[in-house]
Amino acid sequence: MNLNEYISYLDTLSRKDAELDRTSLDILAQFAAEKYMSAYQIWSSFKSIRFKMAYKNVHKRTNTLLSSGSIQEPEDTNTSNKHNAKYYQLTEYGIYQLFLKRLNWLLIRQLDVIRDRELPTSNALTFFRNYNNSILFEFFLYPYFNKDTLFAIGDLLVERMYHYISSCCGSIERYLEFSKVPAQGYERIFSFNRVPGEDNELLLSHLKQVFRLESIDSYNIKKDDNVENPTTTVNISCHSPIVIKLDKARNKVLMRSRSSNDEFKVLEYDFVQLGEEMMVHRRKHIEEKIKGILHDAEKQIEQLIYEFVCDLASPVTETSEELSYYFETLSQDDKFMKVVEKIHEDRHKGFERGYKQLRNCS
Repeated sequence: MNLNEYISYLDTLSRKDAELDRTSLDILAQFAAEKYMSAYQIWSSFKSIRFKMAYKNVHKRTNTLLSSGSIQEPEDTNTSNKHNAKYYQLTEYGIYQLFLKRLNWLLIRQLDVIRDRELPTSNALTFFRNYNNSILFEFFLYPYFNKDTLFAIGDLLVERMYHYISSCCGSIERYLEFSKVPAQGYERIFSFNRVPGEDNELLLSHLKQVFRLESIDSYNIKKDDNVENPTTTVNISCHSPIVIKLDKARNKVLMRSRSSNDEFKVLEYDFVQLGEEMMVHRRKHIEEKIKGILHDAEKQIEQLIYEFVCDLASPVTETSEELSYYFETLSQDDKFMKVVEKIHEDRHKGFERGYKQLRNCS
């Protein structure tokens, strides 16, 4: 699965079900510290953190999470099951929701927080052990770290990475919200009810591009206002007529004509009614959006790695033995070292040159 397919998967589930409410997210968050849980265990966990809810309501909520695609029944739970209880685990959608909306549950055992313990136990490595095969980690962590490195360094590194992954999920969520608004996430081609008329120039400019027209100076536009499938014909000198048909049943618009090399060409666009405007549009290139998310993620993690290495170089609490272990472990990670070399080349050498010039001028 690539990132495009992963986002489509999230989009399908987010459209399928209403947004998870606070109680559903709190139930989902119980899986932060446990890989497998039954409805009874979730209810017991709720009781221990002072959330009052009848077992039947917890069971109902659990079924809702199951139908929403946030949890699933695992093939093999490896748990003793004396009472034939059903066990569940997080899906990729559930993991995404926790990083997006319940990050604190992934970082720290919330039971310790609720019981007001002075030093709450970190939960980051526990969650990573349970769900290290998550697609989120495949996209945003494993290009920069070997999995064994993250296990070896532990909470010192994993906690920082969780904040970063949460930020990546925020970028994905903003993209999903943007694409759900009819007028957003789309490239407006023209409005069907404004041709012929004020959108002539928009339409002609687009036709020139897609049909590779030499000139659009001489043209005429005729419209057949058929109720079911209105049709607009654009006649441009030295080119075959371009027929634009609106298919209301499918909310699609088809453009048909012969291209400059005499091949018959059919283009399909989306159509949406926005008030009185009948807008013909197409999705902005998703590949560009995906590249933007990945580019931003790369810049974020480079900054985190830069800061992490700087922190290791100026220890406050770590012993020299601990530092030796960290440096030895990280130095054996080829992915990590490749990023470090890139950061050194891009940042340090440039800074060093600038620093020397400043010193020479002082």
